Amino acid sequence: LPTTYRRPVCSIMTSPSLQTCEYEQSIQTVQRDILLDALNNHLLSDVTFKVSDNGKQAEYEINRVFVALLSPVLKCMLYGNMKESELNGDVIINDIQPQAF
Repeated sequence: LPTTYRRPVCSIMTSPSLQTCEYEQSIQTVQRDILLDALNNHLLSDVTFKVSDNGKQAEYEINRVFVALLSPVLKCMLYGNMKESELNGDVIINDIQPQAF
């Protein structure tokens, strides 16, 4: 993995290493909280996924960049030449249970 994706290796051999590891872990916690806040903030969303299956329906508002990071197929859909690439558009998926999405 590239260096940016590696977790810090914590060493309890020396006190400075432990302090560095604790600092890096606190930074990671702050970064995680910021990302989770962004995921849950509907003001930052620019696409709505409407999913349904067997009469069960749900809508999820999200920022397309998070979806694109997790799925190359959805990345092409959301940033390519498809109608789903329109900002503040809807993506309709009729064959998936909302719980699975």
